[in-house]
Parts: sequence; C-alpha cells; structure tokens
Amino acid sequence: MENNSKSETLLHPKIDELYKIIKCISQSNNLNYIKQNGTFNWQSIAELLFGNGNITKDDPIYPKTYDEYLPYVQLLQPVFQQSHSVLERLTDNTDWLPKLQWLGQQSRLPYILHEYKNPSSETTVVENVLFLTAALEYALGNVYQTIAKKSPPHLLRDLLDTKELRDVLGTCSIFFLKILMGSAESINLRNIVWHGFPLPHEIPPSFVSILLVVSASLSELIEDLSLVSRPQVKNFSRFLTKIHSPPIGYALVDNYLLVTQTVDNSPWTGEWKIYWKQVYQHYEQSNYWRCVMLILPQIELVLRKIYGEANKFDITAKLNEYYITMNSIFEFSEDNRLLDSYMTKGTLHFLYDIFISPFGMRIRDKVSHGEVDLNCLDGKLCSILLYAGLNLLNKNEFPLDGYQSKFHLNSLVYEAVNASKRFVLELMKMRTPSSFGLEFKWNWEVMETLQELVLTECVEIFHRSKKEPEIMMNLMKIAQLIVQICQNYQISFEERFGMFFRHEPRSRARKTLDKMVETLGVIGEILGSIVCYLIRIINERCFENRFDDCQKFCKQTLTIVENLARYSDRESNEWLKALDCCNKFHKIGSDFNSKFK
Repeated sequence: MENNSKSETLLHPKIDELYKIIKCISQSNNLNYIKQNGTFNWQSIAELLFGNGNITKDDPIYPKTYDEYLPYVQLLQPVFQQSHSVLERLTDNTDWLPKLQWLGQQSRLPYILHEYKNPSSETTVVENVLFLTAALEYALGNVYQTIAKKSPPHLLRDLLDTKELRDVLGTCSIFFLKILMGSAESINLRNIVWHGFPLPHEIPPSFVSILLVVSASLSELIEDLSLVSRPQVKNFSRFLTKIHSPPIGYALVDNYLLVTQTVDNSPWTGEWKIYWKQVYQHYEQSNYWRCVMLILPQIELVLRKIYGEANKFDITAKLNEYYITMNSIFEFSEDNRLLDSYMTKGTLHFLYDIFISPFGMRIRDKVSHGEVDLNCLDGKLCSILLYAGLNLLNKNEFPLDGYQSKFHLNSLVYEAVNASKRFVLELMKMRTPSSFGLEFKWNWEVMETLQELVLTECVEIFHRSKKEPEIMMNLMKIAQLIVQICQNYQISFEERFGMFFRHEPRSRARKTLDKMVETLGVIGEILGSIVCYLIRIINERCFENRFDDCQKFCKQTLTIVENLARYSDRESNEWLKALDCCNKFHKIGSDFNSKFK
C-alpha cells in the first residue's frame, strides 16, 4: 500500500522554499522595522516593500501568483528575523499582554507567551501558531463587524480583501497579512497548519514571533475603535449529550497501552505520530483546549491520507489547487471509493455529525476560525474527538459500526416525525373530566394505524438526491408544528377545564368549550393522518420518482399546519377556523393517495 505518511513532507517544494526563507539569518543592518516598544514600524516596512509608493488591490504590482509573492517574502526576511529577536529578548510579559487583549481568549495569552519562551514539547510551536492564527482571524472579524455593522466574510482571504479593514488598518498591514496567511500563493500559514500538513520541524519558532508582533502592532491601529466582539460558542453540551452515549466505548480512550499501540502501529500516522502522542498527553493532563486544537488538524490529515489512498489522489499542499479538506472528502460522488473497504458507514456518520453537519457541532470549523470560547472545551469533547481519531487509526479496536447520524437533516426529520407521532398519540389519550358531561370523539382507526406505523431504522445520509433536503426540510417543519399544535391544545384545555372546576366560565364560555371538545376529535384525526403521510413519504421514498407531486403535497400540508398552529394558540379567537383547515386537508390527502397508490 502506498503510504504518504512515510514521505518527508506534505508541503509543496515552493511552500517549503518560502518557509526556509523565514528560517534564514538576515544580513540586514536596518533595525528600523521594529519600534522601541516592540511593534512594527509600518512606514519603514511600506518603504521596504513599495519604495515611496503605495499599493492597492487593483494595482498591477499587487501579487497574484507565487512568483510575484516570492520577492516580497524575500524582502520581508529581515522583518521576520527582527520580530523573532525582539521576542527572544523579552523578559517581562506584562507590557505585551495589553497589546494582545484585542485577540480575545485573554486567559490563554499569558500561557502562550510563557510557552513561547519555554516550549514544553516539540509541538509547542505548531500549537501556538494554531492558537494565534485562529485568534487573529476572529479579532479581525470583530474589527470588520464594528466598522461595517454586519457579519464578516467567513474566509480569511475574503476578509483581508474588504475595504473596511483596509481603511482602518492601512494597505501595508493588510498586504503583510496577505503575505503571511491570506493567500494560497504565499506563506499561507493559517491554512497550512490548520489543515494538518506540516511536521513540527517545518514550522520555525519565528512564525510565533511574527504573529505576536503583528497582533501587537495591529492593536495600535485600532486604539480609537470601540471594538465590538462577536459572541462565541460557550457550550457544546446539547451536542455532546446526544453523541456521548452507549454503546460507543469511550472509556477505551483512557487505556494508555491500547492508545499507544494504536498510534505506533497505524499506517496513517508515520512521522506525524508525534502529534498524536502530544494530544494524548494533553488529554491525560486535562489540558483540554490544547488537546482539541492539536487533534483537529490531525484527524483531517488522517482522513486526507485515507481518502488519497482510496481514490489515488496526491494529498500534498499545493499552490494553485484547492486542498483536499474535510468538506471535499464528504462530497460523495460515484467515484469516491472511501466506503469500499477503508472506512465503515458508522465512522462516516460519526465524523459527519462532529465536523460537517450544519445542524451539528462543526467543531473544527468553529475552533479554527476562533469562534469558540476555549474554556468550554472539556474532557467529554476530547474523549469524543480522541475516539473518532483512534477509530480512523484502527477501526477494529475503536469500533463505530453501529453509529447512525444524529445531526444530519434526515436524522433530525426522523426525530421530529417520531416526536409528532408521540404527541398526537398523547393528545388522543386526553379525556374530559368525568363531571363535564361531554367526551372527546377520537378516531380510533386513525389512532391504531398511527400506532402501528414505524419509520425505517436505517437513516441514509450519503449518495442522496440533491432535491431531497428541500423535501426533508418541509417534513421537519410540518412535524415540529404538529408538536406545537398538540401542546397548544393540551395547555388550552387544561386551563379551560380548570376554569370549569372553579365555576368561572360564563354561559357563553361554556358553550365555546363544549364546541371545542366536539371538534378536537376531528382535529386529532387530521393531525394523526398527516403524521401517517409523513411516515409513508419517508419509508417509501415517494419523492425520489415523483418529486414535484410530493413537494406540492408537503407545501400544501405545511400551510395547513401553520394555520392550525396559529388557530390553536391559547390567545387565538379563531379556533373554529381549524375545521376549515381540516376540510382542506381531506382534499390534499385524497389527491396524494390518487397519485401514490
């Protein structure tokens, strides 16, 4: 088996050339690039790069290719070197911390500065780069939002191209950031590290110095700005509760011997196993935020290696091509052979829930863009990520065969439809008080049919029709509204019966209550029938061959339940209109049955 992990590097030779420039010792005697307070002299750097002129995005000299970026990287070599020298001489962090506060994650900054001076492992430099690139990107997004009063572009390269940032930070600093981490044709530090390509020795410590100095220098440019920080994710418990459950054996990640053997013996770790061992050390020492930041790129790298082997793709970091990323790996086309023999369906469902689903954690995306408060990264999350990574290294020792997605849209539809079935059945069990004199007239045939109908157990999430999500989203909305309708009626009748026992209803109110009791059976019948249709559509995959007819039914039914939800509200005076909705649905259901016999 061809194994990319045995090669010396996954960096393109031209990218490696740029990194070697950063490592070189500068022969320049010009010390004017760094001011006495340790921040950049942007005027001197602008003169170094552009002479006495300036540069704009539309200027012909604005670099677009590697060959155009290379001379600028060479020009900046003494600036990079001086940045490192300044930080190397730093003896007191106190003066520097205020300059970095705008990055957020304040409780981690002293640790980063300490680790810079006293690295605790071979991966410390990479860990610090991971932290600083994510924090800097998030902080720049805050600057943009403060100025533009709207959310920033999701990608860093697009953010750096905005006029808003250029106006407040200046063209020189933006150009510097693009050279450092804003273009795939240049150093591209953020993407190279966050996508897991480099070995520890390929990232020089001077990159940490540069990130610290540029962050401190940018803080001076926004001193007069009342920075608005966007809210960060502070809790993943809703997701963790659903994922962190039996029968998955998460306790296996606490078996040091098994984990070590898995990492050492896997064909996918190679020289990158040093990261995996440090990840596990962070986990054992409850250093969870560093554990999470370090394992995320490595999980993606192992996935990329498996994907490359399965599909015979080159997985190195290239200059002029998109990387094979987590998202592209999960774009299942007919020629994607990832499922053939390399991974189980359960593994892909598990990884999809953690990393890809728009309804799930999207943990890698959020952490890498600085959108997570690192204080919320806990041991439970780490055990899930460790188990996911170890499953990729050895699916037999860390099995995920039976796992089904809990956060794919189809899974959420299953959950919503099952909930709607449960609530309708509960509604149809409701009884009037014995002294009331009237009873609900439930349709027992519909109730029995609904009780017997069950959704198929297997939730399919790959190789799906492109039109399927549109249908599924409507099914979920219908099911959720049915739950709301049932709750509305239960609350309303509980209150009205309470008033009856307290002898509060006036004669007119009593007549209204009698009419409501008489009509709820009809409404319950329609709600039960709708849920039966939802189950049938899912089980029989009605939309695969008759999409337009199925979508028409869903849209019409959605309108019906939206109106029912409004009329069933306890504050509504239009509850009798619910009967009109029921009559309309009889026609809708009849049309559906005639087309899907």
